[in-house]
Amino acid sequence: MVQQGASGRARLNAGAETSKRSSGGGRGGGGDRRYASSGKPNFFKTLRQKPWLVPAVQPLQLVFFRKVFVRLMNVKTLQDAGADNPDEDIPLMIVQRSFARLCRLLRDDRLFDAKRYDLNGDGSAGWWEFLAMWKQEKLCMRLSPMERVYLTLEDPQSSRLGWLTSLFVFVVILVSAGSFVLSTMPVFHDPPSCPSCEPAPFVIFERVDTFCVVLFTVEYVLRFITSAFTRVELTNEEELIDCMTKEETLRSPSGPQRMLTFALHWPNVIDLLAILPSYMSWIMEAFSGGGTPDAEHDLMVKVTRLMRVVRALRLGRRFEAVIIVVNTMKRSIRALWVLILNLTMGVLVWGAILYYLEQGVYDPDTGAFVRPEDNNNPTPFASIPHSFWFAMVTATTVGYGDVVPVTNGGRVVAGLNMVYSLCVLALPIGVIGSNFDVVWKDFDREKRDEQEVRDNAAWMLRDACFALDPLSYSRVLTVEVLHSPMPVDNNDIFLGQASADLDLDANSFDKVDRELTLPLQENRSKGNRAISGNITISYSWRPSRSASAGSVLRGHLTINVLCASELGRIDWKPSWQPDARVRLTFHPRCPGDSSDGVIVPQVEMTHVVRDDRAPTWNCSFSADVAWTRDGINKRRDKERILQSRSAMSLAGPLAPLSASSELSAAAMGFDRHVSSGDVAWDGSSTRKTGLGATIRSRDAGRLGADVGGAMPRLTEEVQSLSVALPMLQGEIVELRRDQDAVLALLGLQPSVPAPIASPRPPMGPGPNDTVPAPHGSPTGKLRKAASFGDASARTLLETVSILADEYRVPGSVLDDIFQWT
Repeated sequence: MVQQGASGRARLNAGAETSKRSSGGGRGGGGDRRYASSGKPNFFKTLRQKPWLVPAVQPLQLVFFRKVFVRLMNVKTLQDAGADNPDEDIPLMIVQRSFARLCRLLRDDRLFDAKRYDLNGDGSAGWWEFLAMWKQEKLCMRLSPMERVYLTLEDPQSSRLGWLTSLFVFVVILVSAGSFVLSTMPVFHDPPSCPSCEPAPFVIFERVDTFCVVLFTVEYVLRFITSAFTRVELTNEEELIDCMTKEETLRSPSGPQRMLTFALHWPNVIDLLAILPSYMSWIMEAFSGGGTPDAEHDLMVKVTRLMRVVRALRLGRRFEAVIIVVNTMKRSIRALWVLILNLTMGVLVWGAILYYLEQGVYDPDTGAFVRPEDNNNPTPFASIPHSFWFAMVTATTVGYGDVVPVTNGGRVVAGLNMVYSLCVLALPIGVIGSNFDVVWKDFDREKRDEQEVRDNAAWMLRDACFALDPLSYSRVLTVEVLHSPMPVDNNDIFLGQASADLDLDANSFDKVDRELTLPLQENRSKGNRAISGNITISYSWRPSRSASAGSVLRGHLTINVLCASELGRIDWKPSWQPDARVRLTFHPRCPGDSSDGVIVPQVEMTHVVRDDRAPTWNCSFSADVAWTRDGINKRRDKERILQSRSAMSLAGPLAPLSASSELSAAAMGFDRHVSSGDVAWDGSSTRKTGLGATIRSRDAGRLGADVGGAMPRLTEEVQSLSVALPMLQGEIVELRRDQDAVLALLGLQPSVPAPIASPRPPMGPGPNDTVPAPHGSPTGKLRKAASFGDASARTLLETVSILADEYRVPGSVLDDIFQWT
């Protein structure tokens, strides 16, 4: 796997490249994709993008792979919190465990092998390898008919039919709850049929209730039955990632276990309680035989009918406010226990005291306790449980005033009860309020993050395609329409943009002529306004047959900007018509030898057509397209750094790489050409059947030239590494000198410095390696610092050996390189 953060200079360059992206350069002038959100989402536009039915096959998107990578990185960061040299890569065994579990959950019979993506054999994987897994594995979620029915009923975001079903159930809940409330109003009651009979609600209310109960029953039974055949973990992305990444053994529940879990889930308990009272009422009426019900039966009927109000609680699962309150209560369990404890203690203590102070004197005539201070009226504090009511009302600061103390002692105790309640009960209530604020902010942040991920999913996918195949840059054309009332560019106003994928095939010499009509789209990073209109362009591609050695794509490209229609209005102009011009951005050339992997786009501007919402330009621009394998490789190395930094920014601040790993990253930053079945990064292949595709047959004639061309590049890398070698040797000498001085002060024997080892394969510690001291020894870290210098010095020679094996360098040439080094 390619190490992230090749060197300090590479990190700075990567940061500069990121800045260029943010300012609109580097990728078609599209601006920073991560901040190009479309603002407030259009609900109906989002709904139109959903399928009518839940798809039977749903590919796992790149966003899912990024979430898995971030989760694994966060877990590994916690595990490495106390490590001296935490690694920024994920161990290969964790990757193997996670994706093997994923294949089992998806019921995919493939045998996932993470070793295919371990390019340099270091036993770890980074974001670049996750991109390779997404590209090659093409994992899909295949749903059974039962699972599709369950998702339609359970998840309104799964399809249009699911949204319509959820809306219908929502309306039925409102009708049922509203019908129950209205049926209790006297104005909607029929007159009693006999003097001893009670007025009954209109018959229509009973029919509406029966209809709603039947619908609720059908919906609940369908969800209950289909839950036995549904892998619920697939319906929740976060739960699926938890199943992948947890360390506990993964167990698949059986059908009855899934049904039991469904039945005990609290929203489903509410759904069941919403329909049970009606069936209980019908059963009791059937057993009564239609006769006059007794008091006990009448009370039971009223209780069961009262339970219908539970149906209103079904609305809670559909509102964010209820979800926030539930999460707050879960977060405040300890504070709630403290609140209950303080309230119970206060009610017991103050209720008992008030009972003895406000009990009064016994009156034999009435057989009750009376209070002389209250004109010998019976005392409301007849017992300690009776006193609990006053203590409870006072503690909760309600103060109905129906029960009050009249003695001086009772008033003093009531005042102390008030002060106690304010001081003691307010403490846990403050904690609950603070937790509510935290949950609110967390929920709001999660919603924003989810929306940002959805908005940037398309750009993330395109960035991944650019990273895996930099030749994709040559096929991207970005068209921006601007209102340009002044000759200075910084006064332009954004009217919309469109992107097109040009048909530039490196494997074909056919001529291409296309005309495209593209809808203009929003980009809130450039203009915070609604966008309308279309733009029409055409292009012609003439591939070159006289390609030089190392050339991948060469030819002549001509782009014609024809016209636009229905552009946005400019309401501050008297004519309301824009002064429109077009800016084109495309990438006809790959990075040069001195560009450090940065692609310089070609930007062209048309003339301004004034006061016209349907302007016609008929401007033509041409460029010679030339992409070489060396330029593609340079860009791919750059993309590895950029993708790794992007993934690290999501995973959170991690410990920096050590100097030895930075040297390894710089040394191993080459493209690896491996055998079939491994990952093969070859920029010449534009139509890959998989990342493990081998070199095409038409490139076989260039293989010898590629190997010969690799030698100057290998020599250049050796020269750059050899410059760092004297500096490392000087640092090693200073470290050893400081080590000997410290050991002399400690009264310990200085260690004998180990010479730099000769080139050898990296198969573990050799006889000349400095062996670190046992853990806890006072010289352990010092010896570890010295051994780091030796390992860094050996990196140069080991890198030369590895690259020589890959490029099949003759032994004589290898001896010359070692001698020169």
